[in-house]
Amino acid sequence: MIEQLNQRQGHAREQIGRHESRDEKRWAHDFATRAFAHDTGQGRDYLQVAQLVQCQANVSRHRVVGLMG
Repeated sequence: MIEQLNQRQGHAREQIGRHESRDEKRWAHDFATRAFAHDTGQGRDYLQVAQLVQCQANVSRHRVVGLMG
């Protein structure tokens, strides 16, 4: 089971690697930096990260591939 997950994850990384551009990498890096920044001091950091993770968990592989295509 773990081996299957590792294979699927590797396949997804290969697909993403073929489709991403330098600008997309920069955008993703900047987005992740902002999303997981803990220096806001507003006490809402956990809620924002939890919502982000929940949204990502509910996106199917089929939808991601469709958005990339």
